[in-house]
Amino acid sequence: MDATQFAAMMDLLRQTLTAAVQGAARPAGPDPRLQRPTKMTADDRPEAYLEVFEAMAISAGWDQAQWATCLLPQLTGEAQAAARALSPEQMLDYPTLKAAILNRVGATPEGYRRKFREAQFSAEEHPRTIAHRLKDYALGWLNPDATTKARLVEVIVVERFLECLAPGPRLWVQRQAPATLDRAVELAEQYQAAEPTPAKPSGRSGATGSFPQLAPERAKGLGGRG
Repeated sequence: MDATQFAAMMDLLRQTLTAAVQGAARPAGPDPRLQRPTKMTADDRPEAYLEVFEAMAISAGWDQAQWATCLLPQLTGEAQAAARALSPEQMLDYPTLKAAILNRVGATPEGYRRKFREAQFSAEEHPRTIAHRLKDYALGWLNPDATTKARLVEVIVVERFLECLAPGPRLWVQRQAPATLDRAVELAEQYQAAEPTPAKPSGRSGATGSFPQLAPERAKGLGGRG
């Protein structure tokens, strides 16, 4: 879907939704222009494509049970790969399909956080484009519309807390996706408590203590960063 098609589709959806809100008479049956979504292209952001798809499906009056069936043939790239990783039953359940696609492309709070912190931009990119993308990433990460100020602070502190941990515990705690700072601290303490204590060196000259074999992610403690 190129920029012209996208603009035309959004204009049509806006007109349809405005008419519905104002109680205007709606033509019998769905608008023929909303009968078939366009195929996803390499330039489409999957999360934005899904937003347009859902607006189109609602405006066209599609049965939600058929949304996945309508969407599947239009998927390409990573979105298609996410769908193919599901079972046939999961693939035909739209909420499950959507969650799998968003998770695959990093359109989750953690994925947006990583993009916000790690995104690289070429020297040719326009400053306004860079600013717009960073704002999108921040909104996806922090979700200010549904988050209180106190919660925003906690999200940022949790991120900084994880950065202060060594790689082993940091990766392990991140995988548990702690929702609060207290939970992040609790998980870090669990990791620390479960980590074997190195054996003390023997009294023999030149002898060194033996260390138990740890899983790679637990090979370091909490004291420093690698």
